[in-house]
Amino acid sequence: VAAGAAVAVAIGAVVVALVASDLLVQLVVGDRYSSINPLVAPYLAGMGALGVARVLAAHHCGAGAGRRVAWVVGAVMVAHAVGILGFARTPGQVVAVSTISLMGAATVLAMPVRARAAALGETAPEVVPPVSREPWAGRDAWLLLGATAVAVVLRLATERSFWIDEAVSVAQAQMSLGGMIDNLRATDVHPPLHHLVLWGTSRVIGISELSMRLPSIVFGAALVPVMYGAAKAAFDRRTARVAALLVVPAPFLVWYSQEARMYSLFMLIGVAGVWAQIVALRTGRTRAWVAWGVLSALLIWTQWFALLPLAVQQVGTVVHVVASRREHRPLLPIIKGWALSLAVTIWLVVPLVPFLTAQLEAYAERGAGLSMPSAAGTDSSSVLDAMSSYALIANVIWAVGGYHSDDVMTRLGALWPLAMLGCLLLLGRRAQPTTRLLACVAVVPALVLYLVGFSKRDLFELRYFVLASPLLLLVIARGATSAARTRLATVSLTVALLALSTAGLVDQQLNGTNPRLYDFRGAVAEIEPTAQPGDVLAYAPDYLDGVLGYYAPDMVGMPVDEVDPEEIDGEIYVLVSERLTPGSAGAVGDELARLEQARGEPQRFTRPNVVVWRFP
Repeated sequence: VAAGAAVAVAIGAVVVALVASDLLVQLVVGDRYSSINPLVAPYLAGMGALGVARVLAAHHCGAGAGRRVAWVVGAVMVAHAVGILGFARTPGQVVAVSTISLMGAATVLAMPVRARAAALGETAPEVVPPVSREPWAGRDAWLLLGATAVAVVLRLATERSFWIDEAVSVAQAQMSLGGMIDNLRATDVHPPLHHLVLWGTSRVIGISELSMRLPSIVFGAALVPVMYGAAKAAFDRRTARVAALLVVPAPFLVWYSQEARMYSLFMLIGVAGVWAQIVALRTGRTRAWVAWGVLSALLIWTQWFALLPLAVQQVGTVVHVVASRREHRPLLPIIKGWALSLAVTIWLVVPLVPFLTAQLEAYAERGAGLSMPSAAGTDSSSVLDAMSSYALIANVIWAVGGYHSDDVMTRLGALWPLAMLGCLLLLGRRAQPTTRLLACVAVVPALVLYLVGFSKRDLFELRYFVLASPLLLLVIARGATSAARTRLATVSLTVALLALSTAGLVDQQLNGTNPRLYDFRGAVAEIEPTAQPGDVLAYAPDYLDGVLGYYAPDMVGMPVDEVDPEEIDGEIYVLVSERLTPGSAGAVGDELARLEQARGEPQRFTRPNVVVWRFP
């Protein structure tokens, strides 16, 4: 009956697609993809096959043939990934690979299996491997030491130049302490904790790229043992080891450990806060409640968007209290500890209220005329031009697999059915409360900002729910150790996950077509050997002044639309990064034409996401 219902739903979806494919495409991915309308029906046929496969997989699990499901799903996932990444070059080919692989899964799972009567109707709990008397436990310290050392090396291995926001942070760090705080109140939208860290760092070791990024490198490497501690508190040692190892090459974590901004610190404090909450709820220790309160306050001091995951954590505590009441456990110690934690957080956050008020007033005064850089690469990938389901998929890919070129992002986005297939492996399992808490803290803030993004697009950006990345890795580590019943299986899964993560890291760091790589340093380095006193460095957009002021402090700089070629005796260099200002190519082209008419044809050279014209 269930299989028949699944088939009927699939047929109904295909019929709807044949009748209203235009409307479906517009609702799901937006008007720009209207060319794929003829592909909707066959694609939904593949999705319908996935629904049938789910029913058949559930039947096999109930009949005691879960291992067969695992092998079939694993083989289909590999075949699907190979087909999409290796052979699919057009939307039609993507649809063909997806439909064939999913129908193949349904066909294989449709083969009969002998039912085991005792197993029918059972629901298996989440497998929790034993944690006591593990011969490996004594080596964990060495594992963490080695993993942290490798994490430091990977985070030091970067050649990319400062990003615009980093240059702003460096400029603010060179002000007096009072001047920096006043500047943050008047011009910025972030709390001051990370800026205070950079201010102190600049006084001790200078303002070189390495000096300014060193705090983030330290915070990123420190996430390895903190992730271990959080995973051990939430689950067990085996999960803790896998989670700590996954942090080391995680592309997204490495990226923001190499940026002189607050995101690496935010992830470190956020994971530590979840760790403290889990310990507090399980043990009721006063120091754990206080630690959670302090870490919650520090998270708010780092980024205002901390209020979203913290709200989810508070709801998680409410759920825990309700469950404790149902199980007739003492509630008074939990209520007291919770109140203490909230009191500590409020006490530490109250001093920020005037600071936040001043920032909101300054932001309102700047209004719509404020010139702000778009998020690095947000509008660069072809799947992100408008809010759609693929915008959500792209952010998930970034969180787990890092930043990649438009072509790679398009292919990875087409792999979303793999996540649906992977869910078949969870059939019959019940997640522990800690698993649900971690998943909610990772996912709910993203969903909230996704909905907000329909009215204010720039707020749906992974940097604003950055805690999702390490928490998703923790959930993935739990899934790997829960699915693996033996040590060999655990090692094999961990190696496979590390290999995928490392491949993503290599592409992210070395692929020059990565839309988040802006080689301002390289562009200025090519200008400097020929530049003479009296030459001018013009730029577009206007907010490149900070980063160019850092790399070319001795050159006269100005926005390209302010350049008067008749008043400049020397040469004019025009540096443009069009990805930062989508739709500005026409205005920049007009300015270049004006300069060419006055000075003649320019020389031109490029660096990743940067173009420079030299007018004699």
